[in-house]
Amino acid sequence: METETETPPPPPQPQKHSLPTRLNTYISTTRLGKHFKLADRNTTFTTELRAGTTTFLTMAYILAVNASILTDSGGPCTISNCLTLCSDPTVPLSNCTPPTHRVIKPTNSCKFHPVDPGYSACLEQTRKDLIVATIVSSLIGSLIMGVFANLPLALAPGMGTNAYFAYTVVGFHGSGVSWFRNTSVTVFPSTEIGDLGYEYFKKVVDVHVIKSTVGALSFKGIGKSYFWEALVTFLYVDILDTTGTLYSMARFAGFTDANGNFEGQYFAFMSDAASIVVGSLLGTSPVTAFIESSTGIREGGRTGLTAVTVAGYFFLAFFITPLLASIPPWAVGPPLILVGVMMMRSVVEIEWNDMNQAIPAFVTLILMPLTYSIAYGLIGGIGTYIVLNIWDWGGSLLRKLGIKKGLRGNNSHKEANGNNNGVYGDGKTLEV
Repeated sequence: METETETPPPPPQPQKHSLPTRLNTYISTTRLGKHFKLADRNTTFTTELRAGTTTFLTMAYILAVNASILTDSGGPCTISNCLTLCSDPTVPLSNCTPPTHRVIKPTNSCKFHPVDPGYSACLEQTRKDLIVATIVSSLIGSLIMGVFANLPLALAPGMGTNAYFAYTVVGFHGSGVSWFRNTSVTVFPSTEIGDLGYEYFKKVVDVHVIKSTVGALSFKGIGKSYFWEALVTFLYVDILDTTGTLYSMARFAGFTDANGNFEGQYFAFMSDAASIVVGSLLGTSPVTAFIESSTGIREGGRTGLTAVTVAGYFFLAFFITPLLASIPPWAVGPPLILVGVMMMRSVVEIEWNDMNQAIPAFVTLILMPLTYSIAYGLIGGIGTYIVLNIWDWGGSLLRKLGIKKGLRGNNSHKEANGNNNGVYGDGKTLEV
């Protein structure tokens, strides 16, 4: 009798992993993965790239917005950039001779509407320089933050401080709107400046070299009060902004310990400081950690590779300067509205039930837009806070000096000698 032998089941086939999985596994074992601690922080290479892409897309508006705001200050442009004209605009300057004609030298009014063509050309050059300065400072800042601090935080020139610099410290000089020509709102009018701008726009890809803003430092006002007012304001705002952003993002990512500290915090602050120095030498406003980094963290970013990815995107922005320089001033309005919305989100963290905090916060919020000055808003808020809390501080100081404690101690001594509730034989009560 023959028995049928059962065919053994085929051996299990090894599971084929997808290309991203194999890439992530490989990267985590390399020096790159170990440096950024991908495995330790339970993240992957592709996750960090996705987080960096998300962060960049949410903060890319700064490339056009920062340059537009800072250009309104006039940059290094002066009256000397305005054209010297003849009293008869149709006569060339070489033929402008008396007594029939006279040479009109430019005055301070040439910087305002209608803006002198020479001054407009200088502003356009400054805007291109500031776009590159924004790219370089953001690239270096994000790279330093990612490589040395190993944190998923991107840096770029901060909103608020750029407006304070342009409209309060220096003052407004700019003007400035469709890429289609021969319309009433075109940003490329049928003028020499418009023709040059349109030709530059058509290049699309070009690497612009900074010519006017790099190294443009002046310390002529160092002995003036407004110089130190601006310096202290920048310092105060940046310390609060950087500290708040770094710790809130570290807490959001789960990096903080029981004491509120997080790994890499020293290099995080050093990255911010180094970026500010680089940005100032290039001609842009203070660079700071961006709260938009939270979008990358929400996507899973947990290491400095996210910040390095953002730096890579800023590097690519080098080559599309003509497109960025051709974004009209009115087009930066919607991003500014979104920035304002994101700024207002922090208002919910104010203890509105505590008047000692609520009133100074409200005074600060309302004075900044009404006075067009961050400095005045801070002064008003800090002054109000001091007035509201000085009584409590005084009482605390008296207790530390032992004055109130001494009175209470004397009261307790009386009670120990038979006086109930601090009442003396004469019927008087000791009150502190």
